[in-house]
Amino acid sequence: MFKAGLPGLPRLITALAQWLGITVMILLLEKRKSKIYSILGTLLSGIMILVLNFVIVTWLQRNTVEWIVDMVISVCFMILCIWVICEVDFFSAVGYGMVGFVAGELAASAEWLLSYWLIGGDTLLNVEAMVILIISFGGMYGLFYYLEQRISEHFTRMERRQTLIFVLVALLAMIVGNLGFYRVNYRTTVEIDAGMILAVVRTLVDFGAIAVILFLQRSWQEENVKKELTAINHMLNLQYRQYLDFKMNTEYISRQCHDLKHQIAALRNACSPEERESYLKELEAAVQQYDSQKVTGNAVLDSILTQKQMQCAQKNIQFICNADGRLLQNLAVRDISNIFGNIIDNAMECVAKYEEEEDRIIQGAVYQKNQFLIIRFENCCYEQLKFKKGIPVTTKEDKTRHGYGVTSIIYTVKKYNGHVQIKCEDNWFVIKVLIPIM
Repeated sequence: MFKAGLPGLPRLITALAQWLGITVMILLLEKRKSKIYSILGTLLSGIMILVLNFVIVTWLQRNTVEWIVDMVISVCFMILCIWVICEVDFFSAVGYGMVGFVAGELAASAEWLLSYWLIGGDTLLNVEAMVILIISFGGMYGLFYYLEQRISEHFTRMERRQTLIFVLVALLAMIVGNLGFYRVNYRTTVEIDAGMILAVVRTLVDFGAIAVILFLQRSWQEENVKKELTAINHMLNLQYRQYLDFKMNTEYISRQCHDLKHQIAALRNACSPEERESYLKELEAAVQQYDSQKVTGNAVLDSILTQKQMQCAQKNIQFICNADGRLLQNLAVRDISNIFGNIIDNAMECVAKYEEEEDRIIQGAVYQKNQFLIIRFENCCYEQLKFKKGIPVTTKEDKTRHGYGVTSIIYTVKKYNGHVQIKCEDNWFVIKVLIPIM
């Protein structure tokens, strides 16, 4: 009932467009290995796609079924390239493969439309055709890269439902965009022998598909940002509540410790057996642990550092911090508790894994350099951390509920036009906060 009507896009143009489509996605996504490996993988994928779309099709394509088989093989190979080269799971690779595929179809259709309109459909046969190819592909992929780059900043992992939606959009675009290449035969024959109309229809269909994809990505990006901000605000409130609770407890403990030291002194003067003296020394040392208040010149920082020092002492972690708290006078209470609370909590969680005493140490400093407030903390770290856009990726299995500590620090520091530097070298993890002093 359906018979081939008009010749489609030249297969070489389609192959080139598909390769450029996944190349854009590969450039945007995090790579599994080095840049050289990624470049070689991308070039190899281009060669393979050209072979699949040009040589194999030239030998085998005789009917619609073989054309469908060829397209399925090409799309599967595009997905495989993204999955192998980029740091994404399989379902995300499928989703991004669909995005690259639709972008390639749009670029190829637009180039075909311009070529048909300006020079009658000749492709790669003269200088004019090459100029049209370069301009159309350069403009389309440049715009596509720009739009995807803005979205991919917060959109890196796809859920299964998102992948399924992209597959359905790509499939629908392929079906609708290629219906025009067939004529329908009933008792009478209806034929549309107009290559220009087909080029316009296919371009519009592919444009609609990529517009839907970009709109969905944008919506999902905003949804992810809202979830991230909710998690950050929850962490900010949690750190602030911890500060308030500890402040109340510290004041009470300080009063009790002060009274208890006087009672110990009176008991020691009353009688002095050796056993009682030994017991009193142990008791005094224990009291001293809770009475060692940090004094930095900032009451909020004093409470936080005292709390963290007590927690470190309980876990047998050495905590050293030289801080000039007066430099924090322009920072809000919530922001101070969030920055220092998250930094020190992360450091304690890291060094608590190690058994050697020299590895269980946290060093910090707060000082001024030129016109910047510097907050620097470092701790031992033997793990091979992965960084994504300058932020260490959480090593916990449930990544949806963890990994927001550093993000919340960066979020807070940006409020003061500051910057956060993080590095892990020579088995030392270093985080450095720089905030301009107004």
